[in-house]
Formats: sequence, structure tokens, C-alpha cells
Amino acid sequence: MAMIQCSKCGTDISDKAKICPYCGEKYKRGNKKLVVLISIAVIIIIAAVVGIVIVGNNNKKKKERKIYVEHYNECVQNFKDIKTGAEKGIVIGDKLAALTSSVWSDSIFKQASLDTIMYTYKDDTWQSYSQALNNMYADETVKSSINSLKKIKQDVNQKLNDINDVPDELKEEYESAKTFVAFFNDRVDFCSKASGSLSTYRTTYESKKTAYSQALTRFSAKMPKEIEE
Repeated sequence: MAMIQCSKCGTDISDKAKICPYCGEKYKRGNKKLVVLISIAVIIIIAAVVGIVIVGNNNKKKKERKIYVEHYNECVQNFKDIKTGAEKGIVIGDKLAALTSSVWSDSIFKQASLDTIMYTYKDDTWQSYSQALNNMYADETVKSSINSLKKIKQDVNQKLNDINDVPDELKEEYESAKTFVAFFNDRVDFCSKASGSLSTYRTTYESKKTAYSQALTRFSAKMPKEIEE
């Protein structure tokens, strides 16, 4: 039992006394255990609430990070698909351009070639270059190649259009992709139809080929990698 001084008379009395036996001063004694228990309960409740808030915030951040990573990596995959599709298209386009140039040249100079003779020479007669080119474009194999090239071009452009809400970290790569696709479109469109003279066709194609190659180099240099959560 602890002793305390009476606040009125100053005499030492028990800390559990409700009335001072010397002067009659009354004291209200609270239940310390109850106070302690209530205090502990309040602390536990506060800690629990804080914990729930922290866990909730962490879960929210993890969810937001997951969504961001998924979107970021989708953009990166589209960049890769654009490059892969364009490279496939260029293989077809180069073959078409080479065949067009050969048919054009062989019909003008009346040169027999296994790759072009079916277009440049018909009914024992050399075809004019325009007739030879029309014969080539009417060929089912050539038609199939042109249709494949158009489909690849469509897919490449769709991949670019699928890239929405570009993350800030990929803005520069996105601009590079747009430039690259523009040069790709220009090159494959040129491969699909002959125009001008043979000389200008060859010169123009080489110019477009160089421009595309430069755009591809820039685009490849900026190709980002996927990230993890």
C-alpha cells in the first residue's frame, strides 16, 4: 500500500483511502486497472487502423505498379512487333522491286531471263515495258506477294495505333516508331506499283531504301526492354 499526503491537511494517508481520517477530506478513486486496459485497447485500435491504412496503401501501390508494368510492356511488345513485321514486309517488297526493275529492263533491252521471260515475251513477240509490267502484275504469284505486303503494312500500322497513353519513359521511343513506320509505308507502297521511268524508279527506290535503313537504325537504337514489377 502506498502513502500519499492529504491535499487538505497534509497528513500521510493510504492512496486507497476515500476519506482522510484526520480532516474528513473526500477523495474519488478511479479503477487504475480499468484505465490501463482502456488505454491499451485504444492503442491497439489505433495501431490496427494505422496498419490497415498502410496495408491498403501498399496494396494500392502494388496494383497501380502492376497495371503500369503491364501497359509499359505491352507498348514495348508493340514496338518489337512493328520492327519484326516491317522486316518481313521489306523482304517481300525488295523482291517485288527487284522483279519490277528486271522486267522493266529486260522488256526494253529484249533480254531473255528465266525470272522475267514469262512477262516480257509472249506469242513470239517482245512485249513493251508497260505490257510486260501489266503481265507481271496480273500474275497470281505477284498478286499474292502484293496482297501479303498490304496485309503486313496494315498489321504494322495497327500495332502503332494500338499504342495508347504512352508512358512518359517511352515518349521518345514512340516518336521514333512513328517516324520508322512512315518510312516503311513509303517504301512498301513504292514497291507495289511501278511509276516514272526505269531510271527514276531505280534511283527513287534506292533513296527510299536508304531513308528506311536510317530510320530503322534510329528505331532499333531506342528499342526499350521490358520491366518487372
